[in-house]
Amino acid sequence: MPPNGPHVQRDKSKSKSKSRERKGECFLCSRPSSMKCPSCELVHFCSNDHLLAHRQQNYCFPFRVRWRSGKGRCLVATRDIDALELIMFDAAIAHGPQNMTVPLCLECGKKVDGSYLCGMCNMPMCDEACQVGSTHYLECQVLRTLKEKLSVKNFEDKESPIYQCITPLRLLMKKNTHPKWFRRLTFLMDHREAREQEENMWNDHQKNVVDFLLKSCNLNFTREDVMWAVGILKTNSIMFGETNGRALFPMFSLINHSCAANAKHTLYIKNRRIAVQAQTDIKQGEEIVINYVTFIMGTMMRNKKLLKNWYFKCSCPRCSDPTELGSHLSSLRCPKCEDGFLTQVSPLDSESPWKCSVHNFLISKENVEQLIVDLKVHLFSIGADGTLVHNMEEVLEMFSEFLHPHHHLMMITKRNIINLYSQVPLSSVTKKDFLRIKELCEESIAVLGKIDPGYPLWKAETLKDLSTSMMNLARTDFEAGEISRPEFLSQVKKSMKMVEEASNCKSCIKVARKMEDGETLSEEYVTS
Repeated sequence: MPPNGPHVQRDKSKSKSKSRERKGECFLCSRPSSMKCPSCELVHFCSNDHLLAHRQQNYCFPFRVRWRSGKGRCLVATRDIDALELIMFDAAIAHGPQNMTVPLCLECGKKVDGSYLCGMCNMPMCDEACQVGSTHYLECQVLRTLKEKLSVKNFEDKESPIYQCITPLRLLMKKNTHPKWFRRLTFLMDHREAREQEENMWNDHQKNVVDFLLKSCNLNFTREDVMWAVGILKTNSIMFGETNGRALFPMFSLINHSCAANAKHTLYIKNRRIAVQAQTDIKQGEEIVINYVTFIMGTMMRNKKLLKNWYFKCSCPRCSDPTELGSHLSSLRCPKCEDGFLTQVSPLDSESPWKCSVHNFLISKENVEQLIVDLKVHLFSIGADGTLVHNMEEVLEMFSEFLHPHHHLMMITKRNIINLYSQVPLSSVTKKDFLRIKELCEESIAVLGKIDPGYPLWKAETLKDLSTSMMNLARTDFEAGEISRPEFLSQVKKSMKMVEEASNCKSCIKVARKMEDGETLSEEYVTS
């Protein structure tokens, strides 16, 4: 039979089919690839650079990037991930001052008073050690070439325009110094069209950043390059450091928002790194999400902040539910009846009114918004009176006339009361006080756990306070002969378990790991 007979053609067809089966998509950029991670065999990669983004220090990060309708790029789990398990490490490609900030040292980020100036570019620094630091070096090479040296005069100015260009400049310079790393930023969105609608801010950036870098500094970038950098930083950078700093983490920035997060992050300030851990158990194929805003905010406030800073409105299960997953963090007490509570009729509609659960009484969105503003102003204007427990209890009683017992302002006030009790000498805390602390802590865990489950940071402090109150109540009851020794030891055991869980809530990745550039992470960290 001829060599190109039917059975040979069938063999070729089978070979092509197997070849197609072996191919997949790069876990990061979705390019077709036949190279699979030899360790976990869960993801494909298209280059050694992307393999390094997946596997570090003999550990495979359990995620891949996927495109989902209505969300864009997002991270999904490649396998089941246990709570507290490491999801990723990432390094800041750029960090520096916020868009609006008081004058800061361009090396360490601390506030400066003008007593020491960089001998090259004239920018205020802490001292000579900061002047010759590696962080400040790159922009110093640019700023020292200016014909007219920069001069910072008002050191109390919270919107010093000179600092607006620093972080965008540092980011743009990475295009030449770290091209492979810089290419990962192409996965991120700069929301140019939405930012163009903010005329004042857009024009401000054109003047203080674009014109300064291109005309005054004569840099070889286009206007589009600079405004892209401004946009990427505005919508993807996070607060960083003790002062007004920000940092951009390319991989971390791919994680989408949810008002009920399943992941949390830890910042390594000194090494400019970030670690992401599972806050809850995450199933294979499930999206990995974090909370961009303070979790305790009500739906109306959260979506207003999300729209302003990230140009989207959230429609997660919590935002879609008038009761916020049963937490009632936005619910109000009905002024027309004793038993009814008001919830927003259609939370995804920003103009939707609040309606009573008993007799359908309606309150407009504007009236609700004004009520919350007024109560918040009152809460944060108490001043010295807010340092006394009985004064905060009075605030709580006053708020209860207008708000659901679990409204976020009520829960914040209750947390303040717990904190105030912790500042009172233990010898002055009565059994009644410990019972009140226990009640407030248990309520916080039950209510807030509905919208921020697993091992969040806030829960650590609450469990610690709950454990302390239970231990002291058990001791008091045992000494008074109200409980037996076995009952006392049982309460002690429960308290110790709470301490252990609190430790897990505060846990972060402490294992020393080398990043892609070979640098080893130290043990210094700040938990967020």
